[in-house]
Amino acid sequence: ERISGLIMLGFALTGLLLANIPLTAPIFEAISHTHVGIPWTNIHMSIGHWVQDGVLTIFFLSVGLDLKHELIAGSLSDPR
Repeated sequence: ERISGLIMLGFALTGLLLANIPLTAPIFEAISHTHVGIPWTNIHMSIGHWVQDGVLTIFFLSVGLDLKHELIAGSLSDPR
């Protein structure tokens, strides 16, 4: 768990740096506004929109499932 947390922290810091450095900010913004779609459907959204709607939904689902597991069978199941 420690390694995965450090990897996520590293990517978060890298994203913050790339978004705020004047040299790379236009590239970062261009990538986030690039439209990507699913073939044979009417779903075409920007990468930023995919992240907001899709990836964050999956993230919070996994956090909720992990919390439920800890409350039922994990270390949070005992009230003391």
